[in-house]
Amino acid sequence: GGFLSFFLVLFVNQTNGRFLEMYGFSKACSGRIQDVAGLARTQLPTDLANKLIRHFNAAHISGYVGLNAIGAGSPYSKTYFFNHYNKVHN
Repeated sequence: GGFLSFFLVLFVNQTNGRFLEMYGFSKACSGRIQDVAGLARTQLPTDLANKLIRHFNAAHISGYVGLNAIGAGSPYSKTYFFNHYNKVHN
């Protein structure tokens, strides 16, 4: 019983640490995209800025496409994101 408790505490702590690290990376990426979007909006012609922002948004959301739920469908899947928007915009 003691070994199992020790193992679970260690495992949960390590898993939580990895999650928080990846969450920090995600928030940092989101912040940099927002910074670039603000600069593009103020420094570039409107049509070029909008195109650049759309590409950054697509790059950002594509990072979430791999986060599929186990055993269930997920809104962050290729079917719900890429297939839908490719059909709409092509």
